[in-house]
Amino acid sequence: MEPSSTSTFLSRNPPCSAIGVLLVDTDQCFRSGLAENLRDDGHDVRDYAGPGEVPLLTALANIAVAVLDYSYPSPDRLALADALHRARPDAAVIMVTAYDSGADEAGVSSRPFLHVQSRSPDYEVFHDLIHRLCESAPCSS
Repeated sequence: MEPSSTSTFLSRNPPCSAIGVLLVDTDQCFRSGLAENLRDDGHDVRDYAGPGEVPLLTALANIAVAVLDYSYPSPDRLALADALHRARPDAAVIMVTAYDSGADEAGVSSRPFLHVQSRSPDYEVFHDLIHRLCESAPCSS
């Protein structure tokens, strides 16, 4: 059985121009795998296990996209997204979920900067989403 995500992406494509990515997720395997792949592709990734570990948002000046764990308790998951949006209104926010639960329709629909994504997408799909949200062409030959 093949792994769902590998860092061999770089061997087929040239490195990307760096995109600043904030990654906050409690799932250490998902977080470290995604962070490693993004770094292999040339992105500047800052990853944390929880919202309490994220430094002052003003210190994250080069963040263009944030990938946040949707499984935090309801007020916390949207509070972090809102705080990031206030500090960086031009940054896109991706909420990653393992469950297709409708993802708090009111909370998501009232935040145009917020995008919901399955936790286990193919890496290339996730990579392309980050580029699309940052208005940067995907790194493919």
